[in-house]
This record gives sequence, structure tokens and C-alpha cells, in this order.
Amino acid sequence: MNGLPFTKMHGAGNDFIVIDNRGGRHDTGALIRLTPALCERRIGVGADGILILESCDTHAYTMVYRNADGSDAGMCGNGGRCIAAYAVRSGVADHHLFTCHGRAYVAEATDAGIRIRFPIAVTIGETADGFRIDTGTDHLVVPVDAARLSDEAWLIATGRMLRHRHNANVNFVWHDGVSVRIRTYERGVEDLTLACGTGALAAATWAGLPDQPVAVISPGGVLTAGFQRDPASGVFHNHTLFGPARFVYEGVYHR
Repeated sequence: MNGLPFTKMHGAGNDFIVIDNRGGRHDTGALIRLTPALCERRIGVGADGILILESCDTHAYTMVYRNADGSDAGMCGNGGRCIAAYAVRSGVADHHLFTCHGRAYVAEATDAGIRIRFPIAVTIGETADGFRIDTGTDHLVVPVDAARLSDEAWLIATGRMLRHRHNANVNFVWHDGVSVRIRTYERGVEDLTLACGTGALAAATWAGLPDQPVAVISPGGVLTAGFQRDPASGVFHNHTLFGPARFVYEGVYHR
């Protein structure tokens, strides 16, 4: 595959290669197979993953997301916000619905950033290592002291171990009662990332501040997570994720 146009974007430092595949311009399977080469940071474009915008008969478009290694990541919160910003700039849609893995997500564009509304019902499961929370993809929330968030060697070694033990993204989280600080080790990237959108939702849900926005602070920036909790069932719902979605550059990839 030669001469592949792409757009580089990031959401709070979580970076992506966006490919416009409306009308089936490219073979989706071929794009997915190309993902590891595209995302390689030394001899490729470099990214945490790829976002493929596909035509959809029932919604504005479908988002196909893959991790940097080409694996299926489920939903990606920062990726969803970036592809929504791309759709707005490209004239595909403004406030709109898009699909990912058969679920419909609401995207709202503002001057300050992009908000995504998640059609999920979330429960929290406690394990010996932390708290399992599925916010569109699997997460393990691990409460830590604030000092641990600066110990990258420990974060990487522990994150790698827990990622394989639980087959989930691992979020190391410190909570002071008002805001949440987070470092995320992402499966499929196999490293720390500067931010993780669905991880921010998982961390905010664990912190337990329903019915008010929660600032989730990562090295790449601040994401705002919102949700509500049903007191009868204990289920968390009406999740929203708000934050920046930035265009970096456009280019053409030559294999």
C-alpha cells in the first residue's frame, strides 16, 4: 500500500494516526495489518494507535480503532474525541452519533474541546491487585501514593506484570478527594501513555464523585470525566469524557 494520506492528532498527548476511509478507499484489513508499521516511532509515523473513519448507513460514521501493535482495543475515549474533531473539520458531521463495536456514541464539539457520551453501564469489581472496571475496554485501577506516580521504572515494571495478569490497561491512580492523578500502562502499546480516555473514566468512577465533573490529571493534560450512580443498583451510567483534540500535521505514508 503506497501513498496513504493520514492526519496526525492527539488528545492530551494520547496520539493517533487518522485515516479517512469513507467509501472504502482502502481495504480495512490491509490498514489494520499495516498498523504496527505505521505506529512504529522510529521508522514509521509513530502513534499509540490508528483511527479509521468508515462510512455508516445508520450513523454519521463508524470508528475502527487499533492499538499500536494492531490488536483490537475496544473503545478508545481520546481516539473517539479525536475522530469526532476530524469529522467536524472535514464536514462529515458536527454534533453527531458515531459507532464503535456496535455501540453508538454521542459527540459534541465546542470551542474548548470535544465531549463524548458513552452508552455504558459500569460496575466495579475488586481484586487483590486493584479494581476491575470496563468503560468500553478493560481497565484495572490501582490506588497508589502520589510519589509512585513519578517512579516510571516501577510504573512500567508493575504495569507490565499486571497488564498480563489481568489482560487489561493498568491505571495507577492517586485521589485527593477533589481531583484524580493518573498514569496508565496500556496493553497493545506496552508502555506508559501520556493519557488514556477510558482509563480516565475508570479512575473517576472508582474515585466515586458522581453527579459532578471530575478532573483527571495525566502527564499529557487534563480530561474531565462525568457520570451518575444509581443508588439502588450501584451501577454507574451517563458517562461523559471531555477534553482537547488537537491536529498535529497531515502527511502521506509511503511503505
